[in-house]
Amino acid sequence: SSMNQELIRNIQANLEQSLGNTIWCLPLNSLHITLMDWVAPLVNYEKDKDLIFRDIFEKNDAALKDVLSEIGTISITFSEIQASAGGVYLKGSDNGEFASIRHKFLERIDLIPGTKQPPAIIHTTIARYTDAVALKPIQDLIATQSINFTQPVDAFLLVRETKIPMLERELIKTYLLKPAV
Repeated sequence: SSMNQELIRNIQANLEQSLGNTIWCLPLNSLHITLMDWVAPLVNYEKDKDLIFRDIFEKNDAALKDVLSEIGTISITFSEIQASAGGVYLKGSDNGEFASIRHKFLERIDLIPGTKQPPAIIHTTIARYTDAVALKPIQDLIATQSINFTQPVDAFLLVRETKIPMLERELIKTYLLKPAV
């Protein structure tokens, strides 16, 4: 929601103010929560990624539709800001739906060798580093920031990322979750 985006933008502004050019904040329209990769953007596969995608789409699509068929809108509460070597991210929690979807999908589908496993957490990366950074000062800084908001998820988007990280993407398919009765 725009209110949630405003909260995120405030955190980003504080990071920029304190860290200057060592940090790059992601545009709000690129923020996302990754459910999983079918074809990972940064992996070099033995053949063309678009061909691989065409090979697996039908099977993966059927499996995901099946797994999502009983899942209604997911409520994610973001209440933690974390910094890792990869960037600054917000960590969220749900009622176990993300983990369940990932687990059930992987029971039905073997990911292509080399593809990274789905994330074990729910997170959205809000900033990356432009340079090698010392993590401690960044962790100290974010310890002074707090966040707490709920984000409903009522659909998953299957996208082809054309400019990493999600700066440009093509929407392939939308999977709507079961509407509340």
